[in-house]
Amino acid sequence: MGRWIQGNCDRTGYFEGLDTEEFPESVLEMLKEASLFYHVPAAYLFPVPDMLKKDSLNFFQVDHNWVLAMLDGICSVGRNASIDYSNDTELIVDIYRQALRENEQVRLKLQDREYMDTGEQVPEVISGFLLNSVLTENFRGLEFRAYDQREGGEPLKALRIETLGRQVLLGIFKGEIRRLEIAQPPEGLHFGFFTEDGIMKKTVRDIEEGKLGGRQAELVLKSKENRVIDVKASAARLEEAAGLQNMTSAEFALEMIQNAQTGVFTMEEELK
Repeated sequence: MGRWIQGNCDRTGYFEGLDTEEFPESVLEMLKEASLFYHVPAAYLFPVPDMLKKDSLNFFQVDHNWVLAMLDGICSVGRNASIDYSNDTELIVDIYRQALRENEQVRLKLQDREYMDTGEQVPEVISGFLLNSVLTENFRGLEFRAYDQREGGEPLKALRIETLGRQVLLGIFKGEIRRLEIAQPPEGLHFGFFTEDGIMKKTVRDIEEGKLGGRQAELVLKSKENRVIDVKASAARLEEAAGLQNMTSAEFALEMIQNAQTGVFTMEEELK
């Protein structure tokens, strides 16, 4: 807390006579961060233990009144009488709105990206999610895309996506989340197959055009315990299904390519 108030909100009536252009930039930056719950103890963010239940995904909406009360508390240091609050109120309300409107700068600054002021007002709804899963720890670079529609739509603007612990991750977006997609990072090369009635299968791809066809090949498992396939035997079956002779390693790799996994979570139309 000492960093927040040092040399800024540390005496009575400090804001009296100031306009928004004279407001200390360091304090404004801190208010932007606080509006996204930076510097807020976890006990205040997660008062219900179930929100941090293992292997859980919880969604929430931000209460603007709660945020405004918190920001007001930050700037209340040094107030000793009600007249101090009267002097500050008009200016502080404008500062709060500015902090909420421009808080997307925080994420862009961390990413070393430039902020472009589009003149947007304070969003009516800010929502987010809290993920507690081994995915957070074991799958670095996961991508999160939120939408305000159950199907289609443009992605919502991310305000904060950050790990709060080894397995806990917090995401905050502008707008109401109706659908959330969690995807593995696409920059790697993924191999995979699908399972049908306990049998591993792969849809054969046309080598010339690279398109998936209607034929399928059954893959051979070498070690079920270690989850290892028999490459030679599986290649022979892919070769037969694809109508090839002497399948090369490149052709085998092309047949085994699989898109990165994506998990999709959708909200009910209306909470009852």
